[in-house]
Amino acid sequence: MSSAQVVFGAGELAVVVLAGVSLVAASRMVRGYRTAGLSLAAAAVVWLVAEGVHLVQLEAVLPALPGPDHESARMLVTLLGDTVYFGLGGAGVLLLFFAAVVERPCRDDGRREPVALARRVGARAWRYYRAREQRERSRRGGR
Repeated sequence: MSSAQVVFGAGELAVVVLAGVSLVAASRMVRGYRTAGLSLAAAAVVWLVAEGVHLVQLEAVLPALPGPDHESARMLVTLLGDTVYFGLGGAGVLLLFFAAVVERPCRDDGRREPVALARRVGARAWRYYRAREQRERSRRGGR
């Protein structure tokens, strides 16, 4: 086993341990800071799912594709798996950032509250989606 594999494995283990600690902290935090606790718990779950997907990729899928005949398939599985892993990891980081700022005290500093801002962004995304869907329907129906 190379030193790079040892370091990578230690990093993966650290992420799983931190996700577990985050779940415990979130279960305690949710009593006093509901949104922050739920966001922290969601971040931990997303990271655990990412680690699970990555583990399945490395331990089950890739070993099932041995030999030079499966080189292209291995490359595709690696690319897809890494994309899912880092995508979920990015979502987990965003949830952690949200948990860090969501319960900040209300100030008269002109900054929007994170929950209100997230609600507004979500509403805009939903309106955009609905308008786009409506345009697609009218375009298909008009043919």
